[in-house]
Amino acid sequence: MKLSSKVICNTRQTTLARTLAVLSAASALALPGMAQAQAGSLEEIVVTAQQLTGNIQDIPIAISTYSEAQLESLSINRLSDITRFTPGLTATPGPNGGNEGLFYIRGIGQNDGNAATDPGVGTYLDGVYMGRTSGASLDTMDIQQVEVLRGPQGTLFGRNTIGGAINVTTKKPDTEALAGQVKAGVMERNGYKVQSSVNVPLGQDWAMRFAGLHTEQDGWGDSVYTDDTYGDVDTTGGRVKLLWNASDELQFLLEADGTRARGTSLPTILTAFDGSPSLPHRGATPLAAPFPFDMGSEMSKDEDKIFSSIDPKNDMDVWGTALHIDWDLGRAQLSSITAYRNLNSYTTQDFDGGGYAVYDNFMDQDQDQTSQELLLKGNAFDDRLEWLVGLYYYEESIDYTNAINLGTNINLQPFQWAKLDGRGLRNNQRFHLDVESEAVFTNLRYKLTDAVALTLGARYNYEKKKQNYDFFVDNRQGIFSFIPAPFPGNPPWPSPGYVQLFAPGVITPTLSPDNPFLPPDVPTKYDEDWDKVTPRAVVDWQLDDELMFYASYAEGFKSGGWNGRPQDTFASVPTYQPEEVNTYEVGMKSEWLDRKVRLNTSYFFSDYTDIQLLVLNPATGFFETANAAEAELQGIELDITAVLVENLQATVTGTWTDSKYTKLSTAAQIAGIDKDDEFPLTPEYTASAILEYTFDMGNAGSIVAHADYSWQDHVYYGAANGEYEGQDSYGLTNLRLSWISANDKWTVAGYVLNAADEDYYSNGQDVVNGLGVAFAGVGRPREYGMDVIYSF
Repeated sequence: MKLSSKVICNTRQTTLARTLAVLSAASALALPGMAQAQAGSLEEIVVTAQQLTGNIQDIPIAISTYSEAQLESLSINRLSDITRFTPGLTATPGPNGGNEGLFYIRGIGQNDGNAATDPGVGTYLDGVYMGRTSGASLDTMDIQQVEVLRGPQGTLFGRNTIGGAINVTTKKPDTEALAGQVKAGVMERNGYKVQSSVNVPLGQDWAMRFAGLHTEQDGWGDSVYTDDTYGDVDTTGGRVKLLWNASDELQFLLEADGTRARGTSLPTILTAFDGSPSLPHRGATPLAAPFPFDMGSEMSKDEDKIFSSIDPKNDMDVWGTALHIDWDLGRAQLSSITAYRNLNSYTTQDFDGGGYAVYDNFMDQDQDQTSQELLLKGNAFDDRLEWLVGLYYYEESIDYTNAINLGTNINLQPFQWAKLDGRGLRNNQRFHLDVESEAVFTNLRYKLTDAVALTLGARYNYEKKKQNYDFFVDNRQGIFSFIPAPFPGNPPWPSPGYVQLFAPGVITPTLSPDNPFLPPDVPTKYDEDWDKVTPRAVVDWQLDDELMFYASYAEGFKSGGWNGRPQDTFASVPTYQPEEVNTYEVGMKSEWLDRKVRLNTSYFFSDYTDIQLLVLNPATGFFETANAAEAELQGIELDITAVLVENLQATVTGTWTDSKYTKLSTAAQIAGIDKDDEFPLTPEYTASAILEYTFDMGNAGSIVAHADYSWQDHVYYGAANGEYEGQDSYGLTNLRLSWISANDKWTVAGYVLNAADEDYYSNGQDVVNGLGVAFAGVGRPREYGMDVIYSF
């Protein structure tokens, strides 16, 4: 594995030609949305994400889908895993791992898991928007379908999402028959999993559905100091649904779900260290700079050994409930979703991966949200017009604490004997955030002719945020601690008795009575509101039953806010404004050779302004969210599905994405961002291939051989393309062999993930010029496993 250095290449002139060559070669194969072949042809894929349910080939939007069977064959256990096969979609678990999901679609997303920052890609569970990235990478339990919609969304459902949406639909109860499934599996590293679901009819009009899972597995990074392993999974979850068909026209569905996760943070290793730049941010004067930190053997780049100074935790409790009401009014249908969700998480992460607290992070989050959606839709003018109007309300409350230890137990050479402890500082920031979002939206699709239709939609969105801060810096024992004495003019520190040599201007003698750690002129309460109208227009042309072209224009909007990360200067909290995008798209959806080949492709161009990025402020040594730039994005996405011969299907996806900054803010330039830098989590090229063959053995059942390969180009995890936060191109290979009984009741499967044991980093951060360290999260190594599934 190689953590790539920053390389600036002028390849834009040849990009399109190379892309077309790659995608043309790929078109011999196929894509996600791979349906089971029947009699040598492809099954129809029905999607519901746009509320107007229909065949995926008739919906004028770039969309990828995954059924339960596809998720199983791809060995996908967590939502973020679908990024390997979905054009334009990328993700990183972030340094905390677990169920955190930082998603990007077409270069638009969120490169910061802090709770003060809204996601750029919306995640929905059964139509309910999930407000934060923690818990967004769901475990795949009793899934009906996953749909990924690319481009701005907001005129058809849910909350406004600027980059796109991921819609997860779980299975509903039905009144037909008692049915269910039990799945048990074992994995490498002492892993096992149990998953079950059952549908229970309760008479003619009532039914219930239960689903549950439990998974345990040791991680792949070993602690040198303790028995801990990094990347541990210990998850228990469940869901229950109650269906009541009150009449032929009226249906109620009540559901509740919950997940309890007790894992450990991902294994993180140090990739670079330089103590000098970080000293002022630890409360030390430059006088300390000549003395090197005593790291010795306590720092390691060995990916199997973690010299962590803290107990790794990745704990999360999340639960929610929702009431769905569907009422057929005859000429229209009324739908309502009333939902509540709660999230509690606590994570600890040793970013430097060493035995000293150079850069240790602690996060505690308590979030709850309430949402209400009303949709009224119907047809008019002899069904030439499909119309929809909706109302949406969202309310959220967050309590968040983020503490960072900076050099709190570093000794200085050559004076260890003198007990000159490098206690640095503990930087704490707590905030309470209230979010209120109100929206009204509409979507009208009118058939101008039997072949041509025009869609016009719009959304008015109003958002209001209030954020209260409690911020303090604990400089209890400094880099130079000389004699017991309180610092003149200051109240006692939590650990008084030491004199601290502070950098000039760090401590202000006159302190606020409301907050003894802040000067009186620094505000601790912030509130602001924003509103925006975002339109959407589409023209689609259905040449025949197997060929459709479309062109669309859509605007997206994400509200602003305030920085949610600790700062080491006593100043106003950095504020950022909303970001916006205007996206143009043309596409084709087609089927060929008696539906043996399905080919969908799209081209998009986005004008992206006031981009919210996580950037390093060298003056403070800390990251902050800022409106960093304006940019232009364009790309080509290709999805093809083909039945090559009977019982043999192949799938390929190909993506080219070109990102170019056109304007940089002062904050971006200070942070070291150049116009030629790449977007975070946006590789120029991605590709995947899936090959699956079914051997029919008659009464003995069938054997399914599956192989898939996913590849991504070089990528940076940070906006400034730091020297130590990139990942060279790499590919992952997965293999799976399944036996399915003739009556489809039993399945036994063995698999290997990352079969070539490819080394790679799943995330990284370069703060050498601020806090003096760079780190990277180690990706999952090769893993073997076996599943046994019984259906009844």
